[in-house]
Amino acid sequence: MNSQFRQLVAWLIVSSCLLLTACTSASTVITHSWRDPVRPTVAIGRTLVLAIPFSPLSEVGVRAENAWVTHLRQRGIDAQAWSQLAPDLPVPEKRDVVATVRGMGFDTLLVARVVDLKKVERDTAASQVAVVETLLYDGNSEQIVWWAESDTYLISHTGEEIRYPRDSVLREYVEVVSREISAAGLL
Repeated sequence: MNSQFRQLVAWLIVSSCLLLTACTSASTVITHSWRDPVRPTVAIGRTLVLAIPFSPLSEVGVRAENAWVTHLRQRGIDAQAWSQLAPDLPVPEKRDVVATVRGMGFDTLLVARVVDLKKVERDTAASQVAVVETLLYDGNSEQIVWWAESDTYLISHTGEEIRYPRDSVLREYVEVVSREISAAGLL
């Protein structure tokens, strides 16, 4: 084999590896997390899930709640989406959520809230990163037990609202954050 052919083969192998790495990179990364050091490590019980989208009129909150509920139920946790309890209602006030958690006997409340949308110059001009804050509250004390902030890369989204993220992106967000909750000994 001549040296040009070897260089071409080496270049193709390296390029293929780089492409494969780029295609399989996670779209969600945890940027910060915290766990209450005082609270004993006890797995979460019956959980109410509330997702608050960047725009109150967006259906992404309902879809995120459903993704969380499906994931938690697969892990044997009794989970309920807020949107199933109060369909077609706007984002609830804190007092309404507290009353529901206590009145229906939920052990924990998981809240996922989009706190920011950042425009990025990555693959396409229509790309942004959703900064999501995920909190786990104790249902009795109303205290935060665990908190994380994550960045989720969204392709083909611009503007002030996330209208319809891919199901795979929602599932990955839930799986990445769930692993972090598990690492804290709560799931």
